[in-house]
Amino acid sequence: NYGLSKRSWRRFRDGAAKVRAASRLGDIGFSVALMGRKDIQELNRIYRGKDFPTDVLSFCYADGAAVGHRKHFGDIAIAVPVAKEQARHLGHHFVEELLVLLTHGLAHLVGCYHERGKRELLLQLQIEMSWLDAAGLDPELALALAARL
Repeated sequence: NYGLSKRSWRRFRDGAAKVRAASRLGDIGFSVALMGRKDIQELNRIYRGKDFPTDVLSFCYADGAAVGHRKHFGDIAIAVPVAKEQARHLGHHFVEELLVLLTHGLAHLVGCYHERGKRELLLQLQIEMSWLDAAGLDPELALALAARL
């Protein structure tokens, strides 16, 4: 459980549901995998050619894979130890950092790629701030993530 108390887990689950609702994905699903530093480093090496741990990775299925009665849009992998370090460094709650990373990963799934330049970064930042605000979180939390990109 990576140190998530029942209360924190509930807070993450409820916040994730609010972020998902704000994204207006409708009946389209996605999965979230919480993992350790070694696992995310391996994924980062395999899929991005970068041999170091990162905080979040997104894997989009362009056409959507059928999973039961819903389309599965993609997967989001979040490194819990990295998220904990970032939350401590930035001075906010660990669950807030998990939700910021979830929001960032979800923005990638819907087609935002800050790597394309400033205009795309600003668009992605606006989307993330909107979703965080709709979820009842401080939208400026997205600014701290954007500053690390």
